[in-house]
Amino acid sequence: MDVTFEALAADAPTSRELAAAIWPGGSRASANNLDELTALGARLESYEARVSETLDTVTAQMVQAMGDSHREVERPNQADRKRGVANG
Repeated sequence: MDVTFEALAADAPTSRELAAAIWPGGSRASANNLDELTALGARLESYEARVSETLDTVTAQMVQAMGDSHREVERPNQADRKRGVANG
């Protein structure tokens, strides 16, 4: 449901709009159809840019979280090694 909301919020064309622009009920294509397709293309580009930006942000956050988690695991291991060297 979140994906649908995001698409609507980004003003992405619906599948119905795209189908109507590509197959306009069997009528002959006109300059209006080209203008409509161009407008839908612009909306799709805008939506693609938002999705790409979101993906980049989420990926960066995941990499950061994984790095933080790895550092948390390594801290106790480093302390154990230091104690082992001091006791050994």
